Amino acid sequence: MVCEAVKFVQLARGRPFKTFPTVELLDDAAFDQALLADFEQYRDDLDADGVTLTALGLLDPRTPLVDAYRDALELGVVGFYDPTSERLVVRGGELSLYAQATLVYELTHAFDDQWFDLDRDDFLDDDAEYGFTAVVEGNARRVEDQWRAELDPSRQSQLQVEEFSALSAQDLLRYLSLPPILQQLQLSPYTEGASYVGQLASAGGEASVDQALTAPPQSSEEILHPETGRTADPEVIVAQPLAGGTAVNQGRLGEVTIGFWLGGTAAAGWGGDNYVAWRDGRDRSCIAVDLAADSPADLDQIDAAARSWVASQPGVRTAERATLDGVSLIRATGCAG
Repeated sequence: MVCEAVKFVQLARGRPFKTFPTVELLDDAAFDQALLADFEQYRDDLDADGVTLTALGLLDPRTPLVDAYRDALELGVVGFYDPTSERLVVRGGELSLYAQATLVYELTHAFDDQWFDLDRDDFLDDDAEYGFTAVVEGNARRVEDQWRAELDPSRQSQLQVEEFSALSAQDLLRYLSLPPILQQLQLSPYTEGASYVGQLASAGGEASVDQALTAPPQSSEEILHPETGRTADPEVIVAQPLAGGTAVNQGRLGEVTIGFWLGGTAAAGWGGDNYVAWRDGRDRSCIAVDLAADSPADLDQIDAAARSWVASQPGVRTAERATLDGVSLIRATGCAG
């Protein structure tokens, strides 16, 4: 089965693996141990993301993002490829159809890593990382979907049964109790990435996908609107606002996160942004965001959405128009906790 999956990925991607990948099949306990082996090194980053999401009103101040993210991993991950260690692991003692689908997905990661180096840190903030992640995950989803499409109807039905039974009723309830924003942020690069890479492949074949892996999009806007392109819709460079305390997070929120925060209509006019997040003297999560738009009408939409956000908690949130370095902005601030 492993050899068949390797052959399928090679055929789909148009060239061979440089070296034959090693695949580990682990039972639940061993898989969870392998999956979470390096989890602690991400704790500080997750804490910082929790401050940002809490200040935006997207995460309950009483919910530790670290714990929620760990639960999401344990419940939702059935395979992984680690580009640092080049370790490919699939949950399960045998290769069921569901495990085979996961294997094709992760083998695509291994293939792309061998040819395009997925162990990279050349993105400057979360929104650029989103662009890279969306290409990587979207391509794996595209190849897995091709594999699924070649199954005969009876095996497709069997695969659906295996997928629906993968989570117990208790685990499903645990997953549904996760913070909605965590579910949304986890799912988005997979769904939007699959659409983006699918359009690339349809227009330019595997060479276009290879180019996106070599030089990935630098923002979520490029993933959501591939028809526009970076040249036709250049990003407005926005300076970082000042923090009201020691900064724990900064960078660009990007169109995807702003869509979850202010709504899709406002986010569609995103031209650029910059934010800084901190904890104040009362241990509240706080943020300042400067938002630019593609047009004056788009700025009006962002302004209206930001003022609605303020109206829900007027004592701790503000939104006002500003001009900085000749750029018209909406400056939004808020604290929660």
